[in-house]
Amino acid sequence: MIRSSSLLTYRRLPSSVQTQLMRISIRQINTSATKPSISHPAAVDPDDLEEEDDETEERQPWKTLLELSARAPWRVTDAEALPPIPQLHKRKHLQQVYQDRIVNVHKNLVKQREAERRRLLRNDPAKKSDTPLVLYGREETWASLYFRFQPNWAVVSRVLQETQALLMKPKGSNDSSWQPRRILDFGIGCGSASAAALEVFSNRSVDANKTSSPIEWIHGIDPSQTMRQCAQEMFQDILEQHNLPPRVTFSSYLSSSNKEDAISSEIASFDLALCAYGLTELPYGSAALSVITLLWEKLNDQGVLVVIEPGTPDGFATIRMVRNFLLAAAQEDTQDDFCILAPCTHHGPCPLERLPPHSRPNNWKKTQQDIIDDKDETDETDDEDNEDIDNDEDEVEQPEMSRGYCSFVHSLPAQRGKSKSEKFSYLVVQKRSKSNEYENNRKIDNSLTQLLKESLVNSHIRVEDDVQDAMIAFHDLDQRAQTFEKTYLSHEDEGALGLEIVREERSSFSRIVRAPRKKKGHAFIEGCAAPGRIARYKVSKSASIAAPGLYAAARKSRWGGFWPHVSDLEG
Repeated sequence: MIRSSSLLTYRRLPSSVQTQLMRISIRQINTSATKPSISHPAAVDPDDLEEEDDETEERQPWKTLLELSARAPWRVTDAEALPPIPQLHKRKHLQQVYQDRIVNVHKNLVKQREAERRRLLRNDPAKKSDTPLVLYGREETWASLYFRFQPNWAVVSRVLQETQALLMKPKGSNDSSWQPRRILDFGIGCGSASAAALEVFSNRSVDANKTSSPIEWIHGIDPSQTMRQCAQEMFQDILEQHNLPPRVTFSSYLSSSNKEDAISSEIASFDLALCAYGLTELPYGSAALSVITLLWEKLNDQGVLVVIEPGTPDGFATIRMVRNFLLAAAQEDTQDDFCILAPCTHHGPCPLERLPPHSRPNNWKKTQQDIIDDKDETDETDDEDNEDIDNDEDEVEQPEMSRGYCSFVHSLPAQRGKSKSEKFSYLVVQKRSKSNEYENNRKIDNSLTQLLKESLVNSHIRVEDDVQDAMIAFHDLDQRAQTFEKTYLSHEDEGALGLEIVREERSSFSRIVRAPRKKKGHAFIEGCAAPGRIARYKVSKSASIAAPGLYAAARKSRWGGFWPHVSDLEG
């Protein structure tokens, strides 16, 4: 029962808070009157709570704080943003060339890498292999340009936008955004990755519709002469729109004995190293690690390495191999260290262990060229009428996670009325010296995740509890959430993508690694969280009583977004 002394405090609270607490008080009175002999206090049943009134729905600070980072709007590329590609003739012939000379050869390379992994697990001796590589001649280059330039550009652009947002400095600093000056592009191909970097790190000028970019030099490496010529022609059209175009050079190998190549690629150091689908062309994992080692050595302090591979079991195995290699190297190195920026929010072991050979998925031979149209994984609807009606027992099983690999989906513009998506796996790491203190490891006294945890704990009000103390605590937590909301809305940094809170509390967030399942009144989210495990969150509609807008933010969450890692939500 509410004491008379607490009514004055109760009337001073906002009307929305009064509404929620009045419902709790009425439930307590009814429970005490109908069941006076109950020996154990019963918690408030969340399923019996009424719908929030209009005033409460308007004030949803937790939706404002979490929606953008959970929804990950940067995972979609509009048709207007895609760069144009030349109109080519003989498309049917190019499609045949693309399938026979590129896709089929890549599938043989996938088999070779898989055989190497299985051989290493069994400690078998090495065997010679005559697996041919993709030789990019004139027709292969045109086919790659036509079928892969735009998808690769969209994926690299998404990864770089997220990287820039996570490296953005707090508001008030002299230079808030991270801007690389020198870029090294391994396996430049037709230039899609470097073209995406020019787009992400460029500023549109008002006069003459020109753009300016802090990039001073782009150095592309590709053994194919026709690929280098194609990239050079593509850059000529792109750089015409820049006031101060960067210098663009090319070389055949990452480590070369030629004097010109040595001057351009071996002596110089870079701020950004791109390796987009470059390791796919290599037949062995040892060759991939050699490339990563050379790229890492060419990075400056605070330089960033971006590795992107197809979203297949083979592609993710390569990404995980690179991640484990860097983690092991950082423990032995006394000078250089690194910080994983994306997609992981921690430095722990990967929770997706390798599957045994007898349980491999059926699609393990897929390459990044296989067009994936999965309406279940890329559905953007928010209607409750289209929700899954699975039983709660299905939450124990993890059909997506049982595959043993992690990928993300990027939505591309529809073609011929059919949606298209691109699956990929990636890793973004920043090179740092041992003396530098990690910003993401510094302790934050007033964190958003801690506030969310306190709000959820305070929501479990029982009959014997002091309702007045609960009301005061609820009002204090609500005011703190609104303060967070005001601070969050005051940020006006371009390119932040709504990741200001995630940037400050990365280790307290998890990465959504599967399309969230939404049922009536519930949302189920699976994320990879510290110290290296898959956490399953169950967000019910009643959670909005403790944290107004939390359920609405969970309904907007998407594959690839961020979700706060709070143990009270796990279930």
